[in-house]
Amino acid sequence: MRSALVVAVLLLAAAPAVAADDLDERVEAVNRAGAAPASEAATVATIARAVDQEPAALRAEQARVGLPWGDVFVSHRIATRGGHPLEKVFAARKTGASWTAIAEEAKVDAASLARDLTAAFQVPAPGAAAPTGAAAPKPGLAQRFLELFRGAPSSDSTEDWERTRAQEEIRDRILRGDGRR
Repeated sequence: MRSALVVAVLLLAAAPAVAADDLDERVEAVNRAGAAPASEAATVATIARAVDQEPAALRAEQARVGLPWGDVFVSHRIATRGGHPLEKVFAARKTGASWTAIAEEAKVDAASLARDLTAAFQVPAPGAAAPTGAAAPKPGLAQRFLELFRGAPSSDSTEDWERTRAQEEIRDRILRGDGRR
């Protein structure tokens, strides 16, 4: 148990340090997930919630610009965080520039964008080992809710409920662009 905690802490500590370097790889992971028929609907729903759009409108936008889903998500984040027109960000990506370069040019922190991707899609850092049973991450909000109402909540599901919920609300407000940083 103690070694699992140490591994989890080390993984969490290492992730922000490399986040700016692996932004493009994380976007590609979302692009692959969005291209898969089995996961496309979930990808669209996640992006729609994060950018505060209806899924149908987001699908129309994606079809119009011709970019994969991860690119659409990051375009919205850069436009929101940097105060740039969305069409300008789409055009920058169509030049073939990397997301790290686009973020730098837009004066948006690439590490923050990588964290947004991780938070929204739970994309692991490139090269990170898949968690084993002992080092598995805490259950998400939906899983904790189900466990609570099934009558067998784990201690991970209940011990830090309020703190986690407050953090999720702050993250959601920031992703929607109506939160203060």
